[in-house]
Order: sequence, then C-alpha cells, then structure tokens
Amino acid sequence: LNASLIISNLGNSGLVIKAENENSVISSGKVVFFDSQNLVANKLFDLINYSRNENIAKLREKDIQEKTARVEAFFSRYNAVIKGYGEILVRKADECGGDYRILVGIAGNESGLGRSPYKLYNPFGYLDGVQYSDWEDALSTISCKISQRFIAPCQGDLECIIKRYGGPETPREQWIGSVTWFMNQV
Repeated sequence: LNASLIISNLGNSGLVIKAENENSVISSGKVVFFDSQNLVANKLFDLINYSRNENIAKLREKDIQEKTARVEAFFSRYNAVIKGYGEILVRKADECGGDYRILVGIAGNESGLGRSPYKLYNPFGYLDGVQYSDWEDALSTISCKISQRFIAPCQGDLECIIKRYGGPETPREQWIGSVTWFMNQV
C-alpha cells in the first residue's frame, strides 16, 4: 500500500482519518471517541484494509485485462471462431483455479479454436453430453469445469491433465506438444 494517512484532531469531537495516495483520496472517515482508544486503532485498521483490498482488486482486474488482450490478439491472428470470448476464458480460469493458457491450448488442440467443435459450441472436446446454447454459455461452464476437474488438481501439469482428460486412445505426447504450442502463442 503506497498511501499517506492524515489524521486531524477535532478535539472532543474525535478524529478525521484520511488515507490517500498520489492520485486520489483512497478512504476517509471520522472517528468519534466513545469509551476507548481502540476505536481509533480499529478505524485505522479498517481504512488500511479497505485500501489494500481495493488495490488488490484493481491489480487483479488489470491482470485479467492484460491476459484477455493477449488471448484476443492470438485469436485474431488465427481468425478463431471463439474470438471475442477470451475474457470468459481468462475470468473463469481465474475464478475456478485454472490456467487460461491451458484452456486456450486445449481449445486449440481439440477444435482448432472452435473451428470443428466436438459438439456445437464446445471447443474443448469435453465429453459432458451437454449441448450448449451459445459460445458464452459453453465457455463459461466448460472453462470452469476443466479448471476445477483437471487443471487445478494437476497443478497445471499437462502429463497429469491428459491422463485424466483424454481417453486411452489419446496420443499423449502429441496432445501435450500441441497444447504446449498453443499455450506458447498466447
């Protein structure tokens, strides 16, 4: 947290506490003394914690936007059918414990980034028996399922993922090589 705390004494009325950084006031509040100095410490803690959480949220959003821009640039270069849906992949990977690059790699390997999906709107070749209504529905649902069931438990290890994800006839080394190639393009 890069912020300054400004404390103004209002005498018997209490204190005004303001947290600010070089750009703006992050948070401010008035502390009124009731029965304990702990109120001041608690208010200071609340202000600092709020500011820290707000900054973390801003950094996380910036990270998601940067990743989305990389995915969308890649989708544009390869004229991907799923162009315009990169943010869903990135957000769902983030929310569900996955890696957006692995999701892109699987979609690239399994369907040519949506050109020849397993089922309509299923770029991952994910065998869940569901027919999705559109790309947004499919990518929102399947990205999270793959992240939670395969990527997170395998900690992103492609060898582990393909053992769980592919059937016995899946050429594992070829799958890993292809997914890795797509991942490296993002």
